[in-house]
Amino acid sequence: MRNYFIYFFSLFLIDAAGQEKTDALKTIDTASLRLSDEIFLFPDSAAVPVGGFDQFYNYVLRNLQYPREAREAKITGKVIIEFVIEKDGSISSKNITVLKSPHKSLSKEAIRLIKNGPKWIPGKLKGVPVRTKKVMPVTFNLA
Repeated sequence: MRNYFIYFFSLFLIDAAGQEKTDALKTIDTASLRLSDEIFLFPDSAAVPVGGFDQFYNYVLRNLQYPREAREAKITGKVIIEFVIEKDGSISSKNITVLKSPHKSLSKEAIRLIKNGPKWIPGKLKGVPVRTKKVMPVTFNLA
């Protein structure tokens, strides 16, 4: 019986903590959002590339240059890359990070693709453009 009480009490605490964060987010006014440099992971509307993801993936396919070093060594795989989309839709090279990569040369190429890629439509919170973080894979395949 005591275990049930602890279980339900912990559920209540989790629910109350979640509600507190939601209420705090509701009180943020749009003026402070405009001035904020905070990076949001889950805005009301997510950032998307201008033209949509299909055009973005076509850009990657057309512009991907397989590094000679990796090609000769027959290295394939996914580079997982994280970047920040600014309020104006640009991507700053200082905010691009490689999270996982099979080879250094593939990392450099993935960074080049993201940095030189099309502009993005920024994410929005309460209708205000905000900085958002994206994580994307760039796949390198010799097939």
